[in-house]
Amino acid sequence: MRIIKGALIALVVLFTCHWEADSQKIRIDHVVNVVADLDQATSRYTQLGFTVKQGRLHANGLINAHVKFGNKTFLELMSVRGEPTDRMARDYQTLLQEREGGVYLAVSGVRTEEMEQMLSGLKIAFETSKGRSWDYITFPQEPELAHFFFIAYHGTMDDPGEITTHKNESDRITATFIEGSERVSYFLKGIGLQSAGRKKDELFGSAERFFTASGDIIVVPKNESAKRPRLKAVSFGSSDGKESVRISF
Repeated sequence: MRIIKGALIALVVLFTCHWEADSQKIRIDHVVNVVADLDQATSRYTQLGFTVKQGRLHANGLINAHVKFGNKTFLELMSVRGEPTDRMARDYQTLLQEREGGVYLAVSGVRTEEMEQMLSGLKIAFETSKGRSWDYITFPQEPELAHFFFIAYHGTMDDPGEITTHKNESDRITATFIEGSERVSYFLKGIGLQSAGRKKDELFGSAERFFTASGDIIVVPKNESAKRPRLKAVSFGSSDGKESVRISF
């Protein structure tokens, strides 16, 4: 009877966690991995079983490629080619000069105005940039949130199945491991994410897991020697929670 009761409790907890994740508006949109050689990075991800969609060389000197999934999450490979000509490209060049790896986690799921209201209520300083295809919210005055940005799209675009299908059977980003402090936890809770509390992670030490509509955000201790917080790893897998590939930075 105790075993059955324990199993029922575990089942209730499991379904509760899935309900909480599905009920969240905020979702992981994409992660950005800055790389020195885009061709080499593309080859590496292809060898890992991902389908890589080539991007293009932008006027500011940024060049990118994407690993996209059917649930609208994606990984962006970003590099700089030539002389950067605007602030965004220069920021990426600075990050690349420090080292390659995961530099941004983008979240989405609500209107720009909703996010601005939440951030104002939290007294978190932010900067909104509006464009033709999307709006950005960044945190240039919040060093502990430097690796986050919010994005709201003005339209939708679906990629064909051959782009979102991968040999390693991944169909989504299942989790992101990001460096963070209490300020990051405050931010994530403030924009409506549910926390599962802190647990010890074998690789990263104390970790706090947050549920989103499209995957988990796991906050781990920041590398004290790093100039700014970064992403430590990204897990890819399927809707049943099975991890197929984990990329560590």
